[in-house]
Amino acid sequence: MKLLRRLLLGYYESASFPSAEVVASNKLHNFRDRCISLNSARPATSEATRNRSLTAIAETKLWNMEHRLEIARNKLRKFIKKHDGTTFNVCTVISPGLGVFKSLAEAGIGVFEVVHPASSIMIAIAYGGSQMSSEAVPPFGTLPRDEYIRWIRVFRHIVPDDVYVMGLPEEGLVALYQDPLPDDYLLAMSRAGLDQIHLHRPTLEDYEEAIKMCHQNGLLCDAYISHPDDPVKMGVPARTVKDVVDAARKLERVGADIVGLMTGMTYQASKAKEISPDLEKRLEALVRAVNVPTITEGGISPSNYKAVKETGVNIITIHTAFREISENAALSAVTSLLK
Repeated sequence: MKLLRRLLLGYYESASFPSAEVVASNKLHNFRDRCISLNSARPATSEATRNRSLTAIAETKLWNMEHRLEIARNKLRKFIKKHDGTTFNVCTVISPGLGVFKSLAEAGIGVFEVVHPASSIMIAIAYGGSQMSSEAVPPFGTLPRDEYIRWIRVFRHIVPDDVYVMGLPEEGLVALYQDPLPDDYLLAMSRAGLDQIHLHRPTLEDYEEAIKMCHQNGLLCDAYISHPDDPVKMGVPARTVKDVVDAARKLERVGADIVGLMTGMTYQASKAKEISPDLEKRLEALVRAVNVPTITEGGISPSNYKAVKETGVNIITIHTAFREISENAALSAVTSLLK
């Protein structure tokens, strides 16, 4: 045994072994040679076979996206039904604090609209209100897309899985952009956990293109109607009640998952104590015109939401009212502390 040990020690001392880098390189070359050998032995793939494979991949992706869309639709239907036909959409412009939205979800809010707290839209609302399109936004530039994707992921993490989350990227606002959202950006938002894109576009054709792109990437898409005399134009124009009905049906036909009506009271929540008879008729006409869920936004507050709800609209968006409530509460609390 001692002799054997000495022989082995002598062998290892005199032998020359390859380094780890050489071993790794040899393995790589051996693997490459095996791949080349297998490929050369495999019969050539015909053009028809390749086309069938590509078609199968496309059909699988389409099925996956349609499945995602159906999951999102079911989420929204659930909250509309749970809240007796009318639910609330709370926009994250009300606060940059994530804890607020976790509490709201626990209280029963099931629909949220995500806007990044550092976006130029948020800054413009704080500084310019309804003038954001012409005065407030340009000085601030835009938020990098990866920042918005990160914010969606964070928001999605703090609310329950069954909560319905729509997103307003900066490109979603017609006053800022009219270019289509890039395909890769839509897919990234979908993968981050978004259920729907919230868009304001001026024409039926713009919406048709946007809806198609959203659906291809597993995202629902809403579409809005606005009065041509509104101070902030955020939808397909419709002056009369009949125009509202016609526009709503056209938007549903091009694939809109939710059809909305702008009230014309955007950023006037503190002043809009009631809704006008004309707005009431427009909302009622919208509800009767389509089979998909309906939504409305603009100046809706605790003092007028009941009148809006009575029109039968399915989703009431509250932006400025909640923001003003939270800002006033913060101001009151800080003032009392400093006294």
